[in-house]
Amino acid sequence: FHNTLTLPTSAILKEVSFPVISMTIWATFISLVHKFLPNRTIAQNMCIPTQPHSLLVSSLGLLLVFRTNSAYQRFVEGRKIWEQILSVSRDLSRMIKLYETQLGAEKHRRLLKLLAAFPYLLRHRIRPNLLYRKLLDPKYKRDPEHSLLLYDDLANFDDDAEAAGLANEEESTGKSRRKTRELYWVDKRTLPWRLLPKGAMEGCAKAQNRPLFICDRMAKEFATVPDSPYFSARERLSFLSKIDKLSEYIGQCERIHQTVVPLNYARHALRSLSIWLLTLPFALIKDLGLFTGPVIGVMSWLLFGVYEIGYTIEDPFQGTLRLSILCDGIRRDVLGYDLNRDTAFQLNEQDSATSSSSSSSSSSTINIGNIISVEDDFEENEVADEDTEDVTLLASSSSNPAPLGGAITTEVNGHAFE
Repeated sequence: FHNTLTLPTSAILKEVSFPVISMTIWATFISLVHKFLPNRTIAQNMCIPTQPHSLLVSSLGLLLVFRTNSAYQRFVEGRKIWEQILSVSRDLSRMIKLYETQLGAEKHRRLLKLLAAFPYLLRHRIRPNLLYRKLLDPKYKRDPEHSLLLYDDLANFDDDAEAAGLANEEESTGKSRRKTRELYWVDKRTLPWRLLPKGAMEGCAKAQNRPLFICDRMAKEFATVPDSPYFSARERLSFLSKIDKLSEYIGQCERIHQTVVPLNYARHALRSLSIWLLTLPFALIKDLGLFTGPVIGVMSWLLFGVYEIGYTIEDPFQGTLRLSILCDGIRRDVLGYDLNRDTAFQLNEQDSATSSSSSSSSSSTINIGNIISVEDDFEENEVADEDTEDVTLLASSSSNPAPLGGAITTEVNGHAFE
């Protein structure tokens, strides 16, 4: 009931209001002509059988369903990618906190800030002109002291004709593809720019792909960590593997954002739907009369609404997914705004004593298990080699078993290397 009352405020209805109103007016006009046309012969000839539309409705439904399903799959994939970004960011921040001593306080702080800025810059790349202000825009007053000049970090679409022409010209003539781009500015005191270290802010602003710049910078930070007993090539490669995953997620987001639904398919589906609705009043006026206009209006809202839903969610990064909430959650988890989380990395004396006692007991259990397993192996060797003289003597000596960990264990250990 609530959804029905809020129908006038529906975002989908606002987007499809023009075609819905147009179809309603068209159907109403056809019904009025049929009703008040003096020549009834012409009015009767306006009616067509309903069988053609009944046969075509299945094909039309397949077109709409296929488009909507493919768009929903892209939506789900986009959400999974950002869930993976959240998980990898948490794992990487945990590893950075665990190795804080080996990384150093300054490097530890820089890495966490770079990691917290990564999702914001990725969001800006797949949603161009999100928070950028044009340099010559009189609506916004720029403070030179706290502003940062940059170009738009725009990811080109696969069907961009201008980009394709520039690439083709460069390949065929060798001319440079550089063109004068519009300059923008941002406030350094806003997110994510206030998170970036001073040494990385200028370079990030000039980078063509800013989230990739963050990955490269973090990789360089880990590569310059000196070796120590607690930080070797193994730990360094573990850190770099997490950075590689973040770099892969950039490409996955760009793939969804840049790859659009084929234009031929989208146009064919929309043209088929329009023609079907334009001719439908001629099949309904005989039975519905003046009610043809309202009925066509409701059907237009349903069908155009399904088409619009598929168009809206095919790029989930343009407002369907609340990326601002995800970015804020990653920043809070990485920078440790939850004060109780830092206590998880602090072990007191009681925890240390408990862990040491448990480790000693487990080690003793392992030693006993190893000895018992060695004796079992020894007994199997006795059965297998009882036709040899040396093993026969060893088997006879085993009839009087030595104490646990005694001479038998020594002889078996020596036998294993023979």
